[in-house]
Amino acid sequence: MPLPTIADVFRVTLNWEVSSGPAPANVLHVRGAGDPNDVGVAFDFALATIADASHLYNCTAAVFAAPTIDILPLDGSSGTTTYTLDEAIEGGSGGSVIWQAAGVVTLQTGLSGPSHRGRQYVGPIGEDANLAGTLPSDSRGVMVTAWNLFLANMAVADMPLVVASYAHASAANVTAVRVNEYIGTQRRRARFLQS
Repeated sequence: MPLPTIADVFRVTLNWEVSSGPAPANVLHVRGAGDPNDVGVAFDFALATIADASHLYNCTAAVFAAPTIDILPLDGSSGTTTYTLDEAIEGGSGGSVIWQAAGVVTLQTGLSGPSHRGRQYVGPIGEDANLAGTLPSDSRGVMVTAWNLFLANMAVADMPLVVASYAHASAANVTAVRVNEYIGTQRRRARFLQS
């Protein structure tokens, strides 16, 4: 299915790397009038104001790092640009990797309906981030603080985070972030498991 055309919206993919095993990808969307390089500069600015960029993905196992992001304008014609971040985003939890477990970050827009809510599955998590099926409160607190700073600073950079609805070819600004208490399960699609 082709991606929709949504004016002034960019699809940003965090390219996670790990020495062994499958590497996840997280997708965010931002709104801005610039070009892909402007989006990358805004990400660097927003990340630099967080004490430790790993706090965004604090429950992700520490063996993962995302040194680059892919930026695709949803204009219907442009290609993807890979941007190298000034400082890689890293996972922050220790212990063995729990491959199908993830923290869940909910992106809220203040509007109702599923097309106005977004999620980030933050993982795979490390064992230290698992407290009987929940994320420890200190880990959640660190993540909420980091996400709120990131959200505010992307807005300052005139590249606000948005929830993009591909079905409706629309986007709404993210106004609040919630880190869920309970760990989610992520399952890779079968095409990723086939050789």
